[in-house]
Amino acid sequence: MPIATSKAARAFAASILWGLTLFDEVWLLTAWCEVREDFRNFRLDRISGLNETGENFRPQNGQRFKDYLAQL
Repeated sequence: MPIATSKAARAFAASILWGLTLFDEVWLLTAWCEVREDFRNFRLDRISGLNETGENFRPQNGQRFKDYLAQL
């Protein structure tokens, strides 16, 4: 789903994310980012909006949560 995130400089960036899990004291969303073609962590308190695309995530090798964990 596309989301808008606010950055410290109050600039906004849009990313298409496929959410995998939430964790940590500040509630992070670990997701596969279509824009960066990599895993990213997003703070939920900095996500200012989202748009549903109607698309479903189809896990591919390298984009699953177990692939993320293997990179740690």
